[in-house]
Amino acid sequence: DAIVTAAQNTRLADLIFATGNFYFNQRTASQTSSESFERAQLEHEEIVKALLRGDADAADLAMRNHVLRAMNVWLQTVDSH
Repeated sequence: DAIVTAAQNTRLADLIFATGNFYFNQRTASQTSSESFERAQLEHEEIVKALLRGDADAADLAMRNHVLRAMNVWLQTVDSH
């Protein structure tokens, strides 16, 4: 929620909630390691800090890296079942 608020971008908000509800559901959450979850939280903090600084390039890079890593984690979860 902090990322959406800091970004002040309704399109981003719609995409995050649409994809987040689809990809990161209870089943996925229960199969995510605590290390991966903690890393995701750190990535969220990095994104928010960049947005609050007004550093669009850093926010873009942090978000892209986060999405790619999260997608790989999700794919590993799906492939293992």
